[in-house]
Amino acid sequence: MKIAILYIVTGRYKIFYKDFYYSFEKYFLKGFEKHYFIFTDTCNDPVFSGENITTIYRERKGFPYDTLDRFEMFCSIKSELGKYDYVFFLNANVVCKDYVGQEILPDDSIESGLTCVRHPLIKTLDKNIYPYERNKKSLAYIAYGTGDCYVQGAFFGGNTKAFIKMSETLANNIKTDLFNNIIAIWHDESHLNKYILFNKIKILGLEYLCPDRKKYIKRCNNRPKILLLEKSDYKYGGIDYIRGKREKPITKLEYLIWKYFRFIYNIFIR
Repeated sequence: MKIAILYIVTGRYKIFYKDFYYSFEKYFLKGFEKHYFIFTDTCNDPVFSGENITTIYRERKGFPYDTLDRFEMFCSIKSELGKYDYVFFLNANVVCKDYVGQEILPDDSIESGLTCVRHPLIKTLDKNIYPYERNKKSLAYIAYGTGDCYVQGAFFGGNTKAFIKMSETLANNIKTDLFNNIIAIWHDESHLNKYILFNKIKILGLEYLCPDRKKYIKRCNNRPKILLLEKSDYKYGGIDYIRGKREKPITKLEYLIWKYFRFIYNIFIR
């Protein structure tokens, strides 16, 4: 079985790459043939060398376009993806911490052929407060009272045919929204949630995309399989630094102020 893994790393997001690559080589779908398609603005960087790595040049456009355009990126290599049985996309800031096997593959009974991960922050059963796009002019629009699940845009995939079909649909929807001067509230994630509204998918639990915070790790019995690293952490320079909105990495003191006194940070430091 051949697996294609898609990964976007432009600008300062490269800080996450080594841990991502080596951890997924060790734990993710071990025993299967894996190939990594890396969208980056530094294709010639030696860090991306490897027999199972292909780099695709992608100019850094800045937030939110580096994420908003991801489905268009995927479509640009669909002829290559067609050589693989399954395709999975992972956010830049993820690491694999334990073995992830065939249990993530969509069941034959799931007609859409797709797999997504439930968002850990959505605890309520009240559909009306799910953070769906509520602008009726957007193609990501979901009406109040509709929708049974909210999924993360940081990890999804499925069989190649289904993945490409979804990518083509969402790339066109996002392009149409942009033409109409509309950007959905949570960008590509909003469009993903609209797509799965009408398609049966396999939903994975918290352990397959667990935020790097003690309360969530504890909910996984301290054994998350895939960890979503906190981009705002000073260890990585802070989210504004990573996104290129500030020149110097955030200090530990600034990070603590951001974490516990967000209002003060936004006014006097940011």
